[in-house]
Amino acid sequence: MASQILHHLAVPSSQSSSYKPGTTLDFLVEAQGRKMINGSLRISGNVVFSTGVNAVIKTTDKIHISKSIGAHTFFSQFSSECQSQGVLENLQEYPRYMAQISAAGLSRDDSNTMVHNAELRAGGFDGNGKYVTQPVACRATTGGTVALTPTDQSFCIKPMVCFNRASGNSYSFDRNGWIRISAILSSNLEACFGTDDATPSNAGGKYELSDLQVTWSTEPEDGVATPQLMRSYVNTTSSMQSTATTITSRVPSKQVNGVSVSFYKQSDQTDGTLDSLALQSLPLFSNVEYLFNNATNQSVSYILRDLHESIDMGLKALSGSGHSTVNAQTLSANDATILGLKFSAFTDLSSMPFSMRLTVDDPGITTSALSVYSYFSTLISL
Repeated sequence: MASQILHHLAVPSSQSSSYKPGTTLDFLVEAQGRKMINGSLRISGNVVFSTGVNAVIKTTDKIHISKSIGAHTFFSQFSSECQSQGVLENLQEYPRYMAQISAAGLSRDDSNTMVHNAELRAGGFDGNGKYVTQPVACRATTGGTVALTPTDQSFCIKPMVCFNRASGNSYSFDRNGWIRISAILSSNLEACFGTDDATPSNAGGKYELSDLQVTWSTEPEDGVATPQLMRSYVNTTSSMQSTATTITSRVPSKQVNGVSVSFYKQSDQTDGTLDSLALQSLPLFSNVEYLFNNATNQSVSYILRDLHESIDMGLKALSGSGHSTVNAQTLSANDATILGLKFSAFTDLSSMPFSMRLTVDDPGITTSALSVYSYFSTLISL
């Protein structure tokens, strides 16, 4: 049976020698007479970093990428579509979603594996996010002389798109047609942070990708037409700038089973020395209340007054979305905060608003507003 598995490769529809921040990428995935093996999509390429003034990074520079999500940080958003049904998902604020999963599910030791190293996840030590931005030294011999030649850093990630979160039947190209995976590359400010050694006032860094490709694996078409279920999410971003804030979201999905929420100070978002994916805490948390109509169309009001219980509910929401390794100890060790709520059943939020009331006891929030990132866990059926 193993001999019947084939491996495929596609390059961006608009090829280039390099891909800079803000570039839109499209990959066409297809294989007639075949079915794509669930979870087999990968994106690989090379990356070169530079300081904010376009200088080559030295070992003394302090330019970082997120140590917890690595090369996922280069991709600001993804969208997935198939020929038979059109757009299946549009994943906004993708790096922060990955940061939530990593902070809650990966300890320092967990991230020191070959798979995570290939994604440029550098373990739980703060300095490791710096080392992956530096050129790789390759050993070369010329005329009997051994020299170390710097070369670009390579990476390979498993993007958290719906086709990599599928269960049940494999994707049939004969029944559903081609797949298009699209991505927008993150800005330099979103992807890199820190300072260079020569001029510490030069905040942030720069990156550029090359040799990008998507790979996937297939098996022969077997004619089985049972449903394929895929996990995904819908994101909304709001602002909290008072001690009592109500955030109302419209979620275009009939299959939602929870929401996870994280925070970041708006005043920090333009500071190139800071990690913009940090999952910051709420100042002087008082309570959070969720209001929506459940699966039986009954009005639900769920209030939590204890911070630890609120975090536990956020972790249950992540766990219920397919990330079963998350736990409070790992989240705390990674100095991160996630709130949220797991629903008792999959719920249709497409025609009803979902509201969240956040209350804090810190009046300083009126002059130090927070961005509030809500990720609603959804289910897609093919």
